[in-house]
Formats: sequence, structure tokens, C-alpha cells
Amino acid sequence: AEEFHRFRVQSKVSRSLSPQKPNRDILGDQKNFFAYDFTTGNYYTTQATLRKVGGHCYVYVENSQYNVNVSTANVNTIANTFDSQIYPTATSYFGNEWTPGIDNDEKITILVLDIKDGWPSSNTFFQGYFSFLDELPDISAQQPPHNARSNEREMFYMDCYPAYAAGDKFLETLAHEFQHMIHLH
Repeated sequence: AEEFHRFRVQSKVSRSLSPQKPNRDILGDQKNFFAYDFTTGNYYTTQATLRKVGGHCYVYVENSQYNVNVSTANVNTIANTFDSQIYPTATSYFGNEWTPGIDNDEKITILVLDIKDGWPSSNTFFQGYFSFLDELPDISAQQPPHNARSNEREMFYMDCYPAYAAGDKFLETLAHEFQHMIHLH
């Protein structure tokens, strides 16, 4: 938390001196994201495509999961529910996330992927997660004690297998993870 606070103070100073170009993703963009493999404890890269631009969010879907475990209807439900219910409700109760954040973009990224959690052999799975490390520059996240990776954007990782993308539990978890983001700020 102290490292995050120092970074935010420094970034406000540097932004006031020379504003950074905002990150503005465009429908159809393909990006490589770092994600955490809970079975190995290592980070890996996965490619995802921006399938929906909402009022408060970008919904990216891991390419291997689109039209397999995630449909266009799922993507629309995720974005619409986040924009119309989750975002206004959570911010009215808890306040706002850090915005425009590290990426200088007011939209939050929702990455829908098959989280590597050992399912089905482990008989448990992660419905979704938020990592404060994505709020840091990647070079900082790679340093001890983290030894991690950062996507340098405000984002969530949401599971689509065996979780049902856009189902009630999925959306409840998304709201819960958004609270973590707000509380970090």
C-alpha cells in the first residue's frame, strides 16, 4: 500500500508537468495480458480481443474462449450490468476507484479468461480476482518483494470455465472485485 501511495503521488506530479496520452482502446483491439497461473505460481501471457466498449468498462475476452465459453450475448450482459448496476451501486456506497489511474483512462478493463486454477483436477476454481499490482508500472511489479507482472491498467480477471460468463455468481464476483479496487484507492 505504501508503494502504491508513493507511485500515485509521483504520477500526479509527473502528469501535472507533462500529461500522458490517455489509453483509449478501440473495439477489436488485440492485446497481450499478463495473467497469474495459480497452479504454478508464475505469470504467463495470453492474447485477448476487445469485444465491448461500455460507458465504464472495456470487456476483453481471451481469444481461445470466445465462442467457446463466452458469447457475444455474455459480453453484452457483462458490460451492461457493470455500467448500469455494479459501477453506480459500488461507487455510491464506497466511493471511486483511482481514476483515470495508471493508464490515464477512466474505463476499467474486464478480462474474461479461463483462469489457470487447476480445475477440474483440483475440484476448486477462482471465479475472479483483482490485483493491485496492475496499478503499478510493470518494472515496479517485477521487483522484490512482488516478483510479479503488471498490465498497467485498472482491471479484473474473470473466469469463464467452469464459471458461467455473465451468470449471477460471475456478476456478484465482479462487483466484489470492484469493491477491492475502490478500497485500494
